[in-house]
Amino acid sequence: MVNHKHRAARSSGKSIRRPTGWAWAAAVLAAALPLAALAEKQLLWGDTHLHTSYSFDAFLNNNLSADPDTAYRFAKGAPVIHPYHRARMQLSAPLDFLVVSDHAEYTGVLRDIYRNGLQDDDAGLLDSIYYWYTTRTTAQQSSAQSPGLQWQPK
Repeated sequence: MVNHKHRAARSSGKSIRRPTGWAWAAAVLAAALPLAALAEKQLLWGDTHLHTSYSFDAFLNNNLSADPDTAYRFAKGAPVIHPYHRARMQLSAPLDFLVVSDHAEYTGVLRDIYRNGLQDDDAGLLDSIYYWYTTRTTAQQSSAQSPGLQWQPK
């Protein structure tokens, strides 16, 4: 009786089992999986490290207006005003992803001081940072480009 599941071939007196239809299908599938994985890869365009005016370093570099909402609107392809040269900017195609990576330390503190002033007469470190920044930027910036920060002790 012939076993149709495992047909045997004779070569030099030894029995060699040939794979059946299911075994061939499994072998082809196993060989095709790496190709399928490559075909499923997709190139995405985006930014993985963006600071807004909430981060102290971006704020100290004169980013006074681009908050996370502005960053996400820009990434979606909406027109925004550039925080430095105040020109209207818009991407030709929206980004696939955007990561706003603002610093956890002093999040929004310098921005708040700039907009609302110091709330405490003896702010310590923050008062010193504010004074240092205003004296440095006032000397470097012309009033035509940016009014800069004004030192107003309380």
